Formats: sequence, structure tokens, C-alpha cells
Amino acid sequence: MRKSAFESYVVVSWMSASHGVSRRDLVKYAACLGLSSLARAATPYAADYPDPFTLGVASGDPLADGVVLWTRLAPELAGGPQLRDADFQVQWQLAHDKDFRRLKASGIAVAARQLAHSVHVEVDGLAPGTRYYYRFIAGGFTSATGRTKTLPAPRAGDPDTALRFATVSCQDYTQGYFHAYEHIASDELDLVIHLGDYIYDWPHKPGAVWGEPGYLRRHVVGHPRSLADFRELHSQYKLQTELQRAHAAHPWIGLLDNHDGIEDSTAPKARKQAAFQAYYEHMPVRLSGAPVLFEEGFKRHFVLDLGDLARFVFLDTRQYKDPQGVCGAGEAPAIDGAYNTSIKPRCDLNHRPGRTMLGERQRSWLLDALAGSACRWNFMVTPCVMTPYDFKPPGGAHFLYGWDGYPEERKAILSHIESTNVSNPVFLSGDWHSFWVNQVRIPGLESRRAAPAEFATTGLTSGYPGNPDLMRQSLQANPQVQYLNVEDRGYVRFHLSAEMLEASCVAVDCTVRERGAARTVARFKMPHRAVDSGSHTGPRVHRVA
Repeated sequence: MRKSAFESYVVVSWMSASHGVSRRDLVKYAACLGLSSLARAATPYAADYPDPFTLGVASGDPLADGVVLWTRLAPELAGGPQLRDADFQVQWQLAHDKDFRRLKASGIAVAARQLAHSVHVEVDGLAPGTRYYYRFIAGGFTSATGRTKTLPAPRAGDPDTALRFATVSCQDYTQGYFHAYEHIASDELDLVIHLGDYIYDWPHKPGAVWGEPGYLRRHVVGHPRSLADFRELHSQYKLQTELQRAHAAHPWIGLLDNHDGIEDSTAPKARKQAAFQAYYEHMPVRLSGAPVLFEEGFKRHFVLDLGDLARFVFLDTRQYKDPQGVCGAGEAPAIDGAYNTSIKPRCDLNHRPGRTMLGERQRSWLLDALAGSACRWNFMVTPCVMTPYDFKPPGGAHFLYGWDGYPEERKAILSHIESTNVSNPVFLSGDWHSFWVNQVRIPGLESRRAAPAEFATTGLTSGYPGNPDLMRQSLQANPQVQYLNVEDRGYVRFHLSAEMLEASCVAVDCTVRERGAARTVARFKMPHRAVDSGSHTGPRVHRVA
């Protein structure tokens, strides 16, 4: 069940004694953890206020025995007053049925004013692989009903267990409509993985003009800097009906990327802190990743095991990386004939020993997580494309903001996968606003096994970030890329079983107001292969449609 008052009190007391957390921050932590004494002290939501559930409901960070339930009280978005000066009581319910006749758990949570009156309930004690329904109640108003599911926990010899999930990325509000989320909401999925750029911290696509393709809607905030700015921008996204439906339909796991307001390790600390806090306030994520309330970052790298079926290792490629702006990256002119100044020739600084995308601690943690896995499948979830790509072969230009700007660390990771015989390694990525299916091979690293596979999802709305002709012209010289599609927006849908991984690239037109059909533009199968099945260096992934 939800954390008890005693367990929450122990956590809060530990933070006070060991981490020097201020009394103000302790109150914030305790409010989110749901201490019953604070819940009793909070104010009941007034019945004469408007409906506070304007931003919908969501669930996320699922485990085999638990999940996070989320909402945020925001009556001002329905013409009501700003809830500035008080904490409010919110009732929550979790049930086996959508009519809430068979309750599994319920309680009173606190919508704390310090956290924009968001509510995060961390429920545990649930059954693995089980569907539940949830809702919130405040002042006589009842939220929409959300549907969530715990992760499965299969064991060897269970051939019937499967995981259906989707990866999404890069949903720039100004570049399109969120029609893809209508299709995701209506699909039978167990999980949605968002690979970053949930919001966009810029006003529009550089160089675009109102009404032109790629620039369809306005952001309420151009370049967010303050906590208030980021809250307003997140609210604009969360007000989109399609996004609300997808959140209410499935549990989500989210990672952070540059346009979520953090850019990289060189971004101003106050701005990153505001971006982290606003992200937490608007997403169903666990508070445990936020030491001293975002002043020391927001930990979003972690491992999830689905019994012995699969291990998912979620990576943070932004907070701990060495500066990306070296070797001319980010400086004019762009070599690709468009606006992407991060595609440049590599120099000695890119190859400097110790240069890191993950940071030393996260890299060591990743290597340990892979070496210690006994799962049949091993997924590394990274916002950025892992596979090298030469835009001006031979050896002419690379995307230096991504893994191509950190080639030595990438080589160390791939060498570790090879030497430790990681079972069926797969990278899931996004960021590049195009569909990719790859063999993750790098020059100079010989392998007796098939290379790890990579499936990169396109932008949900965000258009290709460069010159597509340059990409097409260089594709033949990059045989590690099995499939590339720079035209379509959408998402990737997966079906994972003990013996097979299936992936479908789903395209949805986001440039018109009317909802369009979802089209499967390519479909792939990757059979499970035993670690000791001999030498296999050919492609593991086969296109079937």
C-alpha cells in the first residue's frame, strides 16, 4: 500500500539529520510523501471553486508492485482563483474495476502550494502485471478516471508473458498537433516511454515564419527562465486533450533531454533547478530522484527488471556530460546547408581520454548493471542515438552534441557489452526526429557477435533537425543503418516476448488540425538469440514490412 505515516516520517527525519535539508524543504517532502498529520492540516478544497482537474491525471514510474499516481489542482485554468496560499486535501482511490466497486487502496494526499498543488501518490503492495483504475476527488469534483498497470515479473519458462510498449520523443507544440497520442491512448499498451523533450524551451523553429510548415502554434512562454515560466509552459502542453488521454490510458516513464530546459551540465543552475521542479510537478515521477528539491539535479537514471524477461537501463545523457560545444560544434556556419551547427568534423578534444557523456559514476553504474544482468533481453534507454553516423564520408562530419561527440566512452560501453556477453542488447533512443533501425557498430571494434540493435523513434511533432538531402546522400556510406525515415512523425510500438522483439514504426500526420490515420511505415522482428549460440556477425533485425 501507500507509504505509511511512520515510513514517511523516518524518511523525512533521515533527510533532516543526514542531509541538512531545511525545514521548508522538509515540509515539501513530507507533503508529497503524504504524512497523515499534514494531510489533516491541509485545507479542504472549496465546493464553490471550479473543477480543479483541468490538467488531467497520469500514472508513471511503474514497478511490479507499485506505481505513482499524479494530478495537479489548477482551477485558474478554468477561470477560477489561483491557489496560492494554502495546501489542499485531495482524496485518491485505486480500484480493480473502472466503477470503483472493488477498491484496492485509497487515502488523502496533500496538494502542496510549494509544488504548484501537484499530487504524487506512490502506491505499493500491488500485484505484478495487473490492471488498475484510479481517480482523485476534491471539493465535490471527481477527476477523469485513469487506467494503469504494474510491470510483469515473469520467470524462466513462462512463454505467455509479453510487454507491449511505445517510445515517443520530441513533441514541439509549435510544430504540430498531438494526434499521435489519440492512437497511443486507444492502443493496448502496458507502458509508454518518453525519451525527452516533453516541452520545448524555445519559441519556435529557428528561421521559420508564422504559417509556414513547421511553425503552426505559439508557445505561451518563449524562453522560459523562472519556475513560473516553466510551470506555464508545462500547463500549456498538459492542456492538450490528446496528451491527457494518453497519460490517463497508460503508465509512463519519462527521461529528460535538452529542450526540457536543462541543455547540459553548463546550463545555469537556477534555470535547471526551475526546469527540474516544474517537470516533477507535471509528471508522474518519484520524488526519490530529487535530492534537496532539485538543487542537486534530478536523478532519472535507474534500472527496471521484468522478472528475468528483460532489464531496462534508463540513462541520463544531459546532466553529467562534459561540455558539448567543442571542435566548433554550435558555431556558425552550418555545414549541412540548413541550421544545424552541431554537425562538424571531430577533433582531438572529442577523443580526449575520460571525455564523458554519462559521467564516471553513471558509466560505472551502467557497466555493472549490464554485467550483472541475468535477463534474456537488455535494453539501454538513451535520449540520443547511439549509432555513429558520418554525414560527409569518409570521416567528414558528425553530430557532436550526441554520442558521436563522445566516441571513446561509447567504445568502452560497446566493448563491455561484447566482453561480458550481455544477452540480446538493444538501444532505444530518440532526439533526431527520424526513424532509425541500426546495428551499433563502430570502426576499430571487432566483434564475434552480432552488434547490438538500436531502434530510434522519430519526433512526435518535431521536424527533422537538419538537411534531409545530406542525410539521404550519405546513407549508402553508413551501412550500419538498416532503415532511415526522415519524412514522417510518429512513434515506435514494440511487442516483447521471451523469443521475439517486434517493432513497428507508426507515422501520424501532425500538421493538420483534423486527426489523421496512423500508418505503419515499417515493421521489424528481432529473434532472441542465446549468448552461447556461437559466432553471429550478421544483422539481428529483419524487416518484415
